[in-house]
Amino acid sequence: MMLFSWICDSPPTNLSQSNGEHFVELLKSEISSPTKLVVINCNDINDIDDHFIDPIREYLLSTKKNIIFFSTDKKSIVVKHLYDYLNIDKHENIKRFSEGDTESYCFVEKNCSSSTVKKTIEDALYLEKQWLIKEVKKTYKEFDDKKRLSSTPLIASGEFNAFMLIADPSKFRWIAILLAEIINKVIQEERPISYTIIAVSLRGAVIAGAVWEILHFLSGPKIHIIDHIGPRHDILEAPNKEQNLGYCVYIGDFLIAGTEAKIASAYCNFLGGRIRHAFVIGKYTIQESLDSNMKLHGLVSLRDCIDTLSYSLD
Repeated sequence: MMLFSWICDSPPTNLSQSNGEHFVELLKSEISSPTKLVVINCNDINDIDDHFIDPIREYLLSTKKNIIFFSTDKKSIVVKHLYDYLNIDKHENIKRFSEGDTESYCFVEKNCSSSTVKKTIEDALYLEKQWLIKEVKKTYKEFDDKKRLSSTPLIASGEFNAFMLIADPSKFRWIAILLAEIINKVIQEERPISYTIIAVSLRGAVIAGAVWEILHFLSGPKIHIIDHIGPRHDILEAPNKEQNLGYCVYIGDFLIAGTEAKIASAYCNFLGGRIRHAFVIGKYTIQESLDSNMKLHGLVSLRDCIDTLSYSLD
């Protein structure tokens, strides 16, 4: 749901009437008639204009399109708002389900059970992950002969190019929102007083900047770009020891062995900070943490993207 706000040049966490109109237009033009069901992720929306519902209500009541709106952020602002405003007519095919952390609001032709809705949402999230695996796979270039990567002493069978994802606005927005979603979930669980987003490479800085723009409206992090730590180390600015970074979150593109994240961690420690979590698009290592303090999170496993992927020490 954030995409409909972001594309309309609004804060991604706020929904206005123009977002609702855009949402309906996309349903009409881009979703083909054979489509039986549309599933919308409504996580991390903070504010909704009452008029956002008007075009959606008119569309849903005049069509037989099946739609499930769901959220797992424990706030369920959109789901509850839809229920309050769309349930006025007591339409028999409109239902709200709640199970665990998942709230869903369904507009369907036939009656459906809570278990069916849960399974459908799980299927949709699986399809989303498979899409991301496919897109990451497209960025991989296999070497004719294995060679050393620029950022680590590892010999690799090939390399991933994050610029191919960053250069495509639709893919980049989606990936940034997925990263923001899992970061915000961790922040809501751990509740630090404040936190700082850290990036240390050109690609990492671009991704971190977009994610920060979203999280700015959710949890208000600071952002600190450490110029030229990775992958080639040539720091252009002397560190300011008065900064005291505190609780830090590292954001990067791909993580193989974690060399770049470890260097960033050492830098943050020097400034009185500590990287608690590292978030990347894809990671190769199966480790869940680099040490006792830094937990690793990847949207996908690079092993799932490329079957023949391999790394060895130089």
